[in-house]
Amino acid sequence: MVYSDERYWIKDFIRSSPLFYSMKFLVLNVYNKEDYPKISEKGIQLSKEREIYPDKYPPHIFPPHTITGGLGEAKAIAIVEATEEQIMNELLFWRPILQEFYPLVDARELGKRFSEQSKK
Repeated sequence: MVYSDERYWIKDFIRSSPLFYSMKFLVLNVYNKEDYPKISEKGIQLSKEREIYPDKYPPHIFPPHTITGGLGEAKAIAIVEATEEQIMNELLFWRPILQEFYPLVDARELGKRFSEQSKK
């Protein structure tokens, strides 16, 4: 599918998750260690934007932490509580840095939903 605006493919990507009813996400960023100065600069810029537009980006439940190790590669994780619009804004801000959002689902709630669907 071809999109005239990046926002549309991002919305389709977000909605394609069968677990989107979860509003908490593990965010994983993977980047080259040599890119860290650029990433740090963007992080400062994002902090300033968050002060001006506090609802534009997802708030952190668990702030970004770097996972060190590996040759030339670094990873950072965070946990956010987000709306679809906030995820879209975050993805667009950080492009082209790889950023993945994984829904966090209470296993008890997932079990209930699975049980309900299997009865249909």
